[in-house]
Amino acid sequence: PSIAQRVTVPDDRSSITFHLDPRAKFSDGTPITADDVIFSFETLRDSGRPNMRRVYQLVKNVERRDTHTVHFELGDGYDRETIMILGIMPVLSKAWWSGRTFDSASLDIPVVSGPYTIANVDPGRKIVYQRNPAYWAADLVANRGHYNFDTLVFDYFRDDTVAFE
Repeated sequence: PSIAQRVTVPDDRSSITFHLDPRAKFSDGTPITADDVIFSFETLRDSGRPNMRRVYQLVKNVERRDTHTVHFELGDGYDRETIMILGIMPVLSKAWWSGRTFDSASLDIPVVSGPYTIANVDPGRKIVYQRNPAYWAADLVANRGHYNFDTLVFDYFRDDTVAFE
């Protein structure tokens, strides 16, 4: 989890505590907080993909310990991989999603925490990602040498013949 400065896990893997990096920011410059993590967890547990809902329901309790610390306690049925899956949970901006419906289709471009933002969408045909020059984690050791392209364009083809050509 690149937004975490560190994580704490007991030997039995019955819980995980994320200590968020205070430098972590969304693409609009707002800080990523424990409230965003809890909002993301609850939203994805209730309205996320079926595999997310299944795993996130293994969490017995989630606790905000301070602005940058979130603790997840697991309930019955968890396995050794559960904490790893929590570690790859997408983190959504609680402020941006306020007043929006998560499980409805939308062409609104969301606030994100990664190295790229969505620059343009042509539904069913193309999506264009633009590198975020203010990406907060660009200089982290794990990111050095990555995210070198300013623009990424993904074209979609619904016709197998055209896609093959």
